[in-house]
Amino acid sequence: MQGRFFAVSHAAFTGLTPISLAIFGPLADVWGVRPFWFLMPAAGIVLAIVRRGIPSIYRLEDAGADGRDTVRESPGLRPVTAILGEDVD
Repeated sequence: MQGRFFAVSHAAFTGLTPISLAIFGPLADVWGVRPFWFLMPAAGIVLAIVRRGIPSIYRLEDAGADGRDTVRESPGLRPVTAILGEDVD
């Protein structure tokens, strides 16, 4: 799960770099760089607070953390743990 997340986030950050430079480059020319030293950390803090308010983010890799079943059981199939006789992660 983490490998896929980091691959997608890296691709997104790489792809958004030219867009962010096109937006914030001219703004830095007009306003200077100093306002961004305060605005960007403030935006990061706001995002961290919002993330903190969504508890399901912390359990993404847990079974059924999103409210859905991880394995759909059919009436004729036995669970894997019953077949193997041990707990499977």
